[in-house]
Amino acid sequence: MLDKPGRVVAIDLVGPFPESVDGFCYGLVIIDLFSRMTSTYGLKTKADAADQVISWIENFKKHTSHDVYCIRSDNAGELTSNKFNKFLRDKKIMHELSIPYEHHQNGAVERTNQLLLDMARTFIIHARLPATLWCLALKQATFVFNRVVHDGANKTPYELCLGTKPSLHMVKLFGCRAFLHNINYLKQFVPRSRPLVHVGVSEVANGWVLWDPITNKLERGALVEFDESCLPCEGSDHANMNHVLSSIQARTLGDFTQIREMEIQDACIASTVSVAPFMSDAPETYQQALNSSDRTEWLQACDAEIQMMLSLHVWDEVPRTNGQEILNCCWVFALKRNQEGQITNCCARFQWEVASFDVKSAFLHSDIDHNVYIRPPPGVAVSPGCVLKLRKALYGTRQASRCWWLHLKSKLATIGFVPNPEDQSTYVYVDKNDFAFLWVHVDDGLFTASSPTLMLQLKKSLDSVLDLKWDESLSSIVGLRVKKDANGFLIDQPMLVDKIINLNPSAIKTRTLLPSSDLESNPSKEMDRKYLSRIGCLLYLAQGSRPDISFAVNYLARFSMAPDKSHWSALDHLIAYVCFTASTALPIRATGDANDCIRTFVDANWGGEGSRSVHGLISTVWGAPISWGSKRQTCAARSSCQAEYMALSFGSKDCCYLKSLLSQFIPVTPPLIFSDSKAAVHISKDCGTRKAH
Repeated sequence: MLDKPGRVVAIDLVGPFPESVDGFCYGLVIIDLFSRMTSTYGLKTKADAADQVISWIENFKKHTSHDVYCIRSDNAGELTSNKFNKFLRDKKIMHELSIPYEHHQNGAVERTNQLLLDMARTFIIHARLPATLWCLALKQATFVFNRVVHDGANKTPYELCLGTKPSLHMVKLFGCRAFLHNINYLKQFVPRSRPLVHVGVSEVANGWVLWDPITNKLERGALVEFDESCLPCEGSDHANMNHVLSSIQARTLGDFTQIREMEIQDACIASTVSVAPFMSDAPETYQQALNSSDRTEWLQACDAEIQMMLSLHVWDEVPRTNGQEILNCCWVFALKRNQEGQITNCCARFQWEVASFDVKSAFLHSDIDHNVYIRPPPGVAVSPGCVLKLRKALYGTRQASRCWWLHLKSKLATIGFVPNPEDQSTYVYVDKNDFAFLWVHVDDGLFTASSPTLMLQLKKSLDSVLDLKWDESLSSIVGLRVKKDANGFLIDQPMLVDKIINLNPSAIKTRTLLPSSDLESNPSKEMDRKYLSRIGCLLYLAQGSRPDISFAVNYLARFSMAPDKSHWSALDHLIAYVCFTASTALPIRATGDANDCIRTFVDANWGGEGSRSVHGLISTVWGAPISWGSKRQTCAARSSCQAEYMALSFGSKDCCYLKSLLSQFIPVTPPLIFSDSKAAVHISKDCGTRKAH
């Protein structure tokens, strides 16, 4: 029973990692399960674990006045030695060992390990520090973990364990520039401080741990000034970083090896945010904007944004008091381009008429529901000793997106727009025989109505409650180029296609040979980021306007863990296909029977890698494709009939969702599902239990 600290303490080791700057190769994680108070230590060898646990148990008694009753660990040999067992017997401490491969028996520490390691990885990558600082990043992650409230508790682990509220004055941005005061200076005209890098809080003194990138040594100090707006390091080799932190994925301690499974397609999508095609020529900092050749345009954009904030009363100037948590803020610059790649703006931040719109400074219109204080950004003057208290949801704050959504929903409700319960980004307006649809993605949206009169009326109403910028031509929306023709629309993504082609350093070949044998997985601790970046872009293209490559790109995404020459050859083949079909556009036209609203076509193969089949579907509404996908089945099918039957189940879910979505707006006839397997169709119509398949 977990009724007080020390009842059950979970222990685990992580590593081995390459030697850290402070000489450690392993990490020891100790968690008090009652309070979730966590301690982490660096170890030079696994044999040091037992002595460190003994020291921790003795210190735990001194600081909390609580005894340790039970410890829980895996079967690692360093925690089952005779010396360690004798100490536990003398202290009358029970030792619970988890069964090999039954990771859930010590699940609390396993989950916390992964959380801390993810935090440490984020600290190092964000600060662009060398991977040899992994141990200090892990300790800093633990320091932060102990001082935040977690699910199921109303107090921090620190307070639950030690009985006092933690002070946050020692928490500084990991990796920021730190100036250590030199108290032994002898001359007047020499620097009285040295620029170092903040890498943690000292465990042995009241001060901070600082790293000197020139000497690669650690120092401790209390007289330190921090510049948390500056991350001084110029960057490190991320391949080396991944080599160090990839060992986080696998544990080789005890009697088993645990490898964390990764969702490769999610990793591919996530990787696209850092690849070259999505980079722009926009400055990264305010100083870069001042020094750029487009200084005048950027300053005009900044002035316009500040004037917008002042007119909307985004903040109040208030005196700074002790105990306030003050957030830093910075300018974020971007170039808005159309689908032809032309810059349209510098910003600091069915046969009905269809129009798109953009909400100007969307988040700044919504009230914030928490007290948030910020330091003034460059270009904004405040009185001495004052900070800014936000009244509106400024971009980048945690609450901003939800506050904006609630604000938008309430404003649309005053006009009469009702959100669809199946998709909260879609709204419908009904007025007798006329109706209108509104779809919103953050601050971009589409609007259409059944009559020009209703559309004009609602546009005026929308303009009265929101500050909108209309585009009657509907040229693009959320990265898709939209062309109107006589029968509907054509959708494509020419800029993305160009960027995919430009990712290849060599020229696109007119003929590419596919591998002569099936592709095979080669699991590795590292992912090839070049391969990932191409797959990520292709996945986005397939989801947006190219259902024809959906199967191919999803298939290739399975091999993102260390692809070899055969995988690259297949990827080149796919990119060549995209290149020579770059002009292909997805037609959105109502060509089907008016009585057949939703049609879904499904198919599946039988067998494949790991004996698991792959099924795919495409759904149309009055002949226009609106939903498609390709997915490997979760279990092995015993026959082609069973594989096709599972594909029917996959398609039925899509049909049900589309019917529920559309029925909120218009009358919908029962959907039709098409399959080329008569056996699967007959089984779907007959609910009997005795089936040969």
